[in-house]
Amino acid sequence: MDEQRRAQNWLSGRSLRWRMGALAGLFALIFGLIAFAEVARERAVFERETREATQALRIGLTTTLETTEREMLNIASLLAVDPEVRYYLRRAHELVASEGGGAGGERAAALREAFAARLAARGENHWSDELSARQVEFHLQPDGANFLRTRDPRLFGDALDEVRPLVAATHALGIPISGFEVGRMYAGLRGLHPVMAVDDAGDYWSVGSVEIGIAMRDLLADATSRFDAEYALALAPQLIDGVMWVDDIRATLIWSESCRCYIDNAYRLGGPALLDALPRSLGVPIDDYRMARIGERRFAITRVSLTDQLERIGAQAVAGHPASIYIFSDRSGQFADYRAGRARVLGALGAAYLAVLLLGWLVLRRIVATEAALETAQRYRSALFMLSPDAVLVVDRDGTITEVNPRFCEITGYAPAEVVGKNARMLQSGNTPPEVYREIWDTLLAGREWRGDLQNRRKDGSLYWEAHAIVPVREASGEIARFVSFQRDISERHEMERALSASERLYRSIHDNVQEAIFLVRVAGEDFVYVGNNPRHEQTTGLSAERLRGARPQDILSPDMARAAIDNYRRCVAERRTIRYEEELALPAGTRYWMTSLAPVFDDEGCVEMIVGLSVDVTESKRAEADLRRLATTDVLTGLANRRHFLERATQELVRVRRYVGPAAFVMLDIDHFKRINDTWGHAAGDAVLRLLAGVLVENLRETDLVGRLGGEEFGVLLPQTDLEAAQALTERLREAITEVSLELEGEVVRFSSSFGLTLLHADDEDFDAPMARADAALYAAKFAGSNRVKWRIR
Repeated sequence: MDEQRRAQNWLSGRSLRWRMGALAGLFALIFGLIAFAEVARERAVFERETREATQALRIGLTTTLETTEREMLNIASLLAVDPEVRYYLRRAHELVASEGGGAGGERAAALREAFAARLAARGENHWSDELSARQVEFHLQPDGANFLRTRDPRLFGDALDEVRPLVAATHALGIPISGFEVGRMYAGLRGLHPVMAVDDAGDYWSVGSVEIGIAMRDLLADATSRFDAEYALALAPQLIDGVMWVDDIRATLIWSESCRCYIDNAYRLGGPALLDALPRSLGVPIDDYRMARIGERRFAITRVSLTDQLERIGAQAVAGHPASIYIFSDRSGQFADYRAGRARVLGALGAAYLAVLLLGWLVLRRIVATEAALETAQRYRSALFMLSPDAVLVVDRDGTITEVNPRFCEITGYAPAEVVGKNARMLQSGNTPPEVYREIWDTLLAGREWRGDLQNRRKDGSLYWEAHAIVPVREASGEIARFVSFQRDISERHEMERALSASERLYRSIHDNVQEAIFLVRVAGEDFVYVGNNPRHEQTTGLSAERLRGARPQDILSPDMARAAIDNYRRCVAERRTIRYEEELALPAGTRYWMTSLAPVFDDEGCVEMIVGLSVDVTESKRAEADLRRLATTDVLTGLANRRHFLERATQELVRVRRYVGPAAFVMLDIDHFKRINDTWGHAAGDAVLRLLAGVLVENLRETDLVGRLGGEEFGVLLPQTDLEAAQALTERLREAITEVSLELEGEVVRFSSSFGLTLLHADDEDFDAPMARADAALYAAKFAGSNRVKWRIR
């Protein structure tokens, strides 16, 4: 026996371990998928926010570049048409040409100094300072020779057509041109405008051009402070070498071996440090971003290409990205938040996984213990089934007997073989109405226990009474599979109780201590007679037991109330079940509302001989319901219709206008300078003003009109059956009435006024929003016209 018990324990333990392993694997898969989805979601949120941030930076930079180009062209055009500028450039064109071209001779130098001095005297250089420009330059035809650089007048005479496509294009086409270009001294945005001269015959011809140049590094430094990002301008060496002067290259640019390009170095992090952090294998697309780590900081890197501008001005084609602005957005905080969120998610899921495993372990242990307990219970069931003092009958869902115990055979006289496999109908006496059996089956198939007394027939034909307790038994799936009936022979008790049944049915239904009003009605054919009531009924109705006993409904109630009561009594008798209804009765204690239940009492033949009535006083509940309905449609502060109720009524009126094409008007008003009242005397004073205005409106409107508070100090008035002329007159009376009232606040008499917006309801209005919009527009027109007036808008 000990060895068998040890074997069973080992088997149970192995079963538990196997189940636990399977459960752990399943939950590991589930929680792993959840963790993967959550981490992916957190990553997607981070990437979406970063993508939106970098896109905003690209748009901001592109907009800045475009705006700056337009401003440069405007300034260049102003200078190009200036008479003095045109004069000096024409003279310079003539002198330089006569002195051998290039920088010219002494006369050209004298003219240059005079031009520079004149520009300084006129303050032309302030445009250069305002736009952070490196240079305002003037070039001469035919080879684009530089005549004057205002920032450094010492440098001049160099021909630019070969190295400056913008200059060459402006001179060749004779039109204003702007864009990005690398010059002698800096790389940046430039705007050029041709300067035209007039010869003696009145014909225009180009003598040169004026150029406004803005260093890209200055623009990007300004963008760094405005957009909270880092910028680096990267230029291919083909754009720099042979174009910029060597001294300016050293002064403004640095060489990066990482990208094999020149970088403007005027940035907080330093151009090389930024570009060295860029993943070279991936590059940076112009419509997306790449993440990079610089020290302990995380940057989102995006790029704005200047290639289109270079191609537009006819610059020499350069492979790769010849000119780009790299934008570095510090996402360290957002990246830390993302990693912290991911850690929280993984930690929470790990804790949840361990908790689920622990719970699963406890549940499985409970299951194993339950299985052992079920085996023990099965053994006890068998013993109880065989030794039970009550008859036990087991049937399936079809009513076929599957098992009986010895006590059943003793009571009925049947052997087990004579009943097993037969339908339980063989035991029926034939005296029980079919409705009872239908009720039994309905109750059992609904999964509920049925208890009651039934008369059955033994094998020898004799009848006997049994107290039945029938219990539905469910399978593990939850489906009802069979029914177990416990039966006790109560034939002797049933005979003794029969003589007392009538009086028990009467007094069992009456209880003097209940808080509900109880009354008894005797059924006398088609008539109904009250036979008694409890103290609670006397107290709440004012009808004493002596007054009620022997009376009929028509003796104590009005004719209409008596007919309603008799109809309910007849319905209870006809339906042979408990009914409930609500009624209003005028009784000596007053008119009150009642929730009444009527229950039939049957005699031995199954006829209804008595009705037990139970009534609950619901008068206060009815009043509370009425109060709730009032609160749902009323503004608490003013007592007027609230916005929802007002709009519902207004929509109904619009439907009436559409159907009958009758006139109707709508007025919207609010208190002028109401905020000043609140700010001066406080919100309590403001509430007093709102209540006073509500009283004035109600006092001066018709009963058919509707006034409501739409919100704050704004009110609405609906005028049914009112045309424009009548509405105008009524609205003007309201305006005057409001100006005549006042209230005293802190010893000071306060008066106020209101502005009104008036409109009519039209059958073609789609909904009430249309007249509200018109009235609102008229109201604001009244405000704009000076307040305390009426404005209207018909359409």
